[in-house]
Amino acid sequence: MLGPADRERSPLTKLFVGGLDWSTTQETLRSYFSQYGEVVDCVIMKDKTTNQSRGFGFVKFKDPNCVGTVLASRPHTLDGRNIDPKPCTPRGMQPERTRPKEGWKGSRSDNNKSNKIFVGGIPHNCGETELREYFKKFGVVTEVVMIYDAEKQRPRGKG
Repeated sequence: MLGPADRERSPLTKLFVGGLDWSTTQETLRSYFSQYGEVVDCVIMKDKTTNQSRGFGFVKFKDPNCVGTVLASRPHTLDGRNIDPKPCTPRGMQPERTRPKEGWKGSRSDNNKSNKIFVGGIPHNCGETELREYFKKFGVVTEVVMIYDAEKQRPRGKG
């Protein structure tokens, strides 16, 4: 097992892959990324109760140079969807998250007056009403927009 000092020196070999189609399998994900190098591990994250894909996964390469090759080869399309691979930072290497003393204000600044948020990983059985109800405890909700899959006529799990 790597200690904290070892983790800092170890090259990053893992990618987070977002935007996966619900039908994408571990085999198709592995096959796609194998064109960039030897894949040593591949997983699609699934809902524990429904076993339905959550629309993202992880790919780990043997050679850390493969990560750079993947990132330089954008855009990526798999199973008819644009996918979004990003470098995956091990938990021990992530910077500590701190909150301002006056309470959390998000990433808003004087130059960014947006009051919209993006929410991913929404279960298929969750609709606009449930989202509105959940988020109203944080303030007034003026609009809820769910993103739908045009072919399957169901929410894509984000909005």
